[in-house]
Amino acid sequence: MKLLQSTVFILFIMVMCVSAVSAQEKKSGKSKKSDRPADIGIVEYDEFKNSSFDLYEKSVKYKEIYEAGKLSDGNIRDISSAKKDLVALGVQSASMVKNAKELSVDQSVRAVRITNKSIKAINKAKKNINYVLDGMRGKE
Repeated sequence: MKLLQSTVFILFIMVMCVSAVSAQEKKSGKSKKSDRPADIGIVEYDEFKNSSFDLYEKSVKYKEIYEAGKLSDGNIRDISSAKKDLVALGVQSASMVKNAKELSVDQSVRAVRITNKSIKAINKAKKNINYVLDGMRGKE
């Protein structure tokens, strides 16, 4: 009985520690590579996901460069190009969800899930890029 109580107590402490660390990571708001979902094995959806998260990671990098005051003319061209790519991905996202309905049930669920995560990455990237572009306009 005492062993069971000790085991439960230790598990409780471990759960509390993991919860505290997880909450702290969410508060930090930093981008992590682990946010990128794994491939699902459907090329069209994996490529869409990878493009979305590549642009999100670029947007985080440019936001950090902007906040450090180190944007170059090359960065500015890249940011403008990334904004156009984000618009194209946003348009493509509607058809991705629609086309997912034509897949098998299991594939459809995974495709919609990965598309929704990709759309969230696109929206965060747009926010970052608009933040940088708006800040640059304010400095002109």
